[in-house]
Amino acid sequence: LDTAGELYEQDILIESADNYESAGKLNFRISRILYKNIEYYIRITEAQCHTGIYKLIVTQNVLVDCVEITPETIILEKGKVYELPLDTDCEYQNIEGTSRIDELSVSLNPGNATEKRVHWSASISNVIRTSTGSYNGKRCETIEALEVGAGTLHAYDYNTHGKRASVRVIVKNPGESVVYTDGIAVEPASI
Repeated sequence: LDTAGELYEQDILIESADNYESAGKLNFRISRILYKNIEYYIRITEAQCHTGIYKLIVTQNVLVDCVEITPETIILEKGKVYELPLDTDCEYQNIEGTSRIDELSVSLNPGNATEKRVHWSASISNVIRTSTGSYNGKRCETIEALEVGAGTLHAYDYNTHGKRASVRVIVKNPGESVVYTDGIAVEPASI
């Protein structure tokens, strides 16, 4: 489904959204501060057809202040696809043909934050690439090790309040070892 949404305060349109492009999603996202004791409604449409109006009840959310990833560096093998954890409980979808990065974990602070999920992205797209999709009807995210080199993997709070953490990613050829010199990965032949 490709949905769009409109947020109303009483009967006044205060915000509308179609695609949530920053996260690579077709469905809409509205992020706005709402206040208690005011009646809000959201209208959801699909393919220009009205599909429903829903009343919202405003409750107290605890927002993420900080995202943390451990360890600081992970090593992946070129040509492999790895599944990424979706939340602080390291929930995985067990996607066929992928590996896990067992040592990779993410945490959100404060620990009682309402939203526990994260979204992933990568820099240095010729070395690593992240993908978001669906597996057995549930959201999944992967990282693919494309070329030997180094890149950066970022975890964002799912509500995109600008909180993120990063982990250095070293991609090596299968069967090769990686040596660290002053925190930099060096191919054994170049030492």
